[in-house]
Amino acid sequence: MSSNTVDDALKIKAIINKKDNIRLTIITSDYQLDRVKLIFEDLLKSFKLEFIGVKSHLEKKTYTTLVNHEKKAIQSILEKGLYY
Repeated sequence: MSSNTVDDALKIKAIINKKDNIRLTIITSDYQLDRVKLIFEDLLKSFKLEFIGVKSHLEKKTYTTLVNHEKKAIQSILEKGLYY
């Protein structure tokens, strides 16, 4: 099991790295989509990627909190790069 999105991408990369014509469809929550794209497009740039954000049905306050957390995480990645 992985502990975070970067770990997810790295574990997937280790599995598919020696395969040809790989196309991945990554499905995640709508509020996580931008961060997931950023990470997967960086770590799996040599593969064909498709992203699907599934609509969340959370309370507005919870959703807003998660969106704000994601924005901060994206900003941190852009400023400091990925850590792994």
